[in-house]
Amino acid sequence: MTFADELAEPMWTEHGWTPRTARAEEADLAAGWRLTVSSRLPADPLVTAFADLAEFGAAGTVPSDGPYLIMVDLDAELADEEHRIVVEPTRCRLLAGGVEGIRRAVFWVEEMMLAAGGPYLPLGEHHRTPVITTRISRCFFGPINRPPANRDELADDVDYYPEHYLNRLAHEGVNGLWLTVRFRDLVPTSWSGPVAVDPARRLAKLRRTVAACGRYGIKIFLFCIDPAAFGDGPEYLVPSAALVDHPELGGHRTDRWTAFCTNSEPGAVYVRDTLATIFSEVPGLGGLIDITIGERPTHCWSDVWTGDPINCPRCGPAGVGPTFAAHLTALRDGVRAGNPDARVISWMYLPYGPEYGPYAGDGLADLVSEIAAHTPDGVTTQVNLESTGTATQYGTEFEVLDYSLAWVGPSELFERVAETMAETGGDMGAKLQVGCSHEVATVPYVPVPGNLFRKYTALHELGVTSAMQCWYFGNAPGPMTRAAGRLAFAPLPATEDDFLTELAAPDWHEDTPRMVAAWQEFREAYARFPANLLFSWFGPVHDSIMWPWHLAPVDQPITPSWQLGWPPSGDRVGEFFAPGFSFDEIVELVGEIATQWDSGWQRIADLGERYVQDRDRRRDLGIAEAMNLQWHSAHRTLRFHQLREDLGRGVGDHDQQFAELAELITAERAAALRLAELADDDSRLGFHSEAEGHKYHPAGLRERAVALQRLHDDDLVRLRARADDVGPLWPGWAAPEPDDEAVVVLADEPATATEQHLGAGGRWRTWRDGDELVIAASLPVSATEAADEVFEVQLEARRLWPIVPLRVHRDGTAYGSRRMLPISRDWAARVTTDHTRWEAELRLPFEIFKAPGMGTSYGFRFNVLHHGPDRSLAWVDRAEPLRPRLAFEGLNPANLGWVVPSS
Repeated sequence: MTFADELAEPMWTEHGWTPRTARAEEADLAAGWRLTVSSRLPADPLVTAFADLAEFGAAGTVPSDGPYLIMVDLDAELADEEHRIVVEPTRCRLLAGGVEGIRRAVFWVEEMMLAAGGPYLPLGEHHRTPVITTRISRCFFGPINRPPANRDELADDVDYYPEHYLNRLAHEGVNGLWLTVRFRDLVPTSWSGPVAVDPARRLAKLRRTVAACGRYGIKIFLFCIDPAAFGDGPEYLVPSAALVDHPELGGHRTDRWTAFCTNSEPGAVYVRDTLATIFSEVPGLGGLIDITIGERPTHCWSDVWTGDPINCPRCGPAGVGPTFAAHLTALRDGVRAGNPDARVISWMYLPYGPEYGPYAGDGLADLVSEIAAHTPDGVTTQVNLESTGTATQYGTEFEVLDYSLAWVGPSELFERVAETMAETGGDMGAKLQVGCSHEVATVPYVPVPGNLFRKYTALHELGVTSAMQCWYFGNAPGPMTRAAGRLAFAPLPATEDDFLTELAAPDWHEDTPRMVAAWQEFREAYARFPANLLFSWFGPVHDSIMWPWHLAPVDQPITPSWQLGWPPSGDRVGEFFAPGFSFDEIVELVGEIATQWDSGWQRIADLGERYVQDRDRRRDLGIAEAMNLQWHSAHRTLRFHQLREDLGRGVGDHDQQFAELAELITAERAAALRLAELADDDSRLGFHSEAEGHKYHPAGLRERAVALQRLHDDDLVRLRARADDVGPLWPGWAAPEPDDEAVVVLADEPATATEQHLGAGGRWRTWRDGDELVIAASLPVSATEAADEVFEVQLEARRLWPIVPLRVHRDGTAYGSRRMLPISRDWAARVTTDHTRWEAELRLPFEIFKAPGMGTSYGFRFNVLHHGPDRSLAWVDRAEPLRPRLAFEGLNPANLGWVVPSS
């Protein structure tokens, strides 16, 4: 992480300007300038900006006592951050309504000189007005205060905000940074549980952080999901024992947790007093960002989007709008008691809508709009820009969910809420990703500023005034953050190309047209990103260049992209694309992205020699090339496994397949070695901010190159020698082995279906009914609630594809993982019961997993289970569950048997 030290280096060292004469339309500052500041301006807040201007001039060897005047003054007709620059032949006037407008004007003057390639300014008047007035980012390398590391930046002595890093952020338009806290860690109570670090120590560091950032016009926002609900499960809950002495704090109850009721006077007092204490103890805090619905349980209506009735005697009858108003009022009043200028941002984190219940479909937008309409003054309503958006690829409609930089948006949900806020006069905020996203977070930024132009154009049109520009990733300084800072102001450039030209000119000068063309090709490539959240979370683009390739299947899962501490990803590549995409479709789609990105890269590839001594530009080129390598690695990874599956099933020409495998391995090895060189030069490459470490790194890449050479020289040769032998390459992989007991022949009708045992007294069977697969079970009734007794089917359509659980409860309710693993909605379940037994029947179209027709010899794998009150019984029970992963639970492919056609 040498990049952390590099961020602390001075911004300006040596411009390397080539001397020239001023053009007719320029003011000439080459003889030096003199800064004069009106006495009406407070001096202290602008010390850093004026010092930066002096350092900027020194880096261009421009005297600071020259004849040209730069005059700084206030203009009562301008708003605080609004600014005008009036450039005349002998003087330049910087005018603004307040301190922060002057800061923006100073940086704009510097940018104009960078674009001119020397100390020259374009004559005339230049004017900018802020539209997105709150622009919040985050420390690129700061601790995330979450599992598994649980590192809290307020609990250590590391300086995450060195001055020159803050100066970079300020230049890029950032005026807010968020960090994660919990109420109880800053203001503990007798009932909220122990804290690991002295709260006074945390508050002291927070004060130092606020003061340091404030010198650069950057406010600190506290991010939390508070007040925490009560329960005895995850660590983010307050222990349930607290409710024994304080029952008045409890509200809506579920079988897992009890909400913290802020609609009670004691609850509201706790919130107000806690926040008043924090904001009084830490003067200058910018505000609070609180997830108020959709993530973890907090207040009584925080989980309302699931559709469950609210059983709190206060909040249930009050309704969602008034209850939210009371909750947000308590937050606001507490913050204002400590700092009247601080803001509360109510982040309604709703990445997707429920599939059932009152808030399915348009119901979610109705719900969120009603909440937004009750938002009190002084609170900003923030919604994810992309959540519940839809994109169609290869005939399948996908929910984009959230955190997409590739999909422009905004979603209809976001637009509905923005329209509501416009009608009520409230403040609307957007959560979006500026630098990079879950799609690929192992580069500091994805160079697609054209997408930001399109996103921010929509924000202007919708009246959005606040933007939270990142999650734990997406916040590295660079052209994307700078683009967002520019786009926060009006007027926007007339066209996207105009904007890209303005953005590129200060860095690329005569190479600007080539860089703009490359950016546009990158944007066109990135727009094809698979609209499937699992491809973002688990997909190969992050770090497949470090994944081991297994010529012999190992049937091991893909591991999360956003965490360290997992084994290397295995070979079950279908987990991040199927069944939404077929193997052919995903290979083709990722291949198109790689080809288009490479086309953009070839436009600028030869610039490396010109900028070899310019570290920043050299690394910008390195990021574009690293993305090119990662796209191609992702495509090769998919194609490698597709060829391996064809070999396992005996499909295709062996000679061609082995020749292509050899080419893939050779190309992957070369790519790993090249990426290692780039990562040697730029330690940001491979770093994932949420993982708090590197997903790839030079040493690992070189080790992978050695492993790939062995794969090519040894494993591939041995496999080729066996490939033409009689029999399957890997018995038991594409079809069951002859002695496998966990095999069921799919009957053609119920009468011929063989009955299988399922634990004590349970039976099940399966047959084909036309185009449907039928799985039926007869189970003894257990001594438990009907809703808690479950018949479960775990289906794997083809090897490497995700295991999809389908669950039918004894009360007739049914659930299948339709969102994360988007199978057909056409499957159905029916339950009948008497006093001693219950019958469950599932009907699924064969199309549900795009499984081959019955005319082939290929089957698919599955398991059936019966979950009772104190035990679970399974048809196949060979291995322990896997470590649970988001969306995949702990389903182990070792616990799957076979269904094979009758002929």
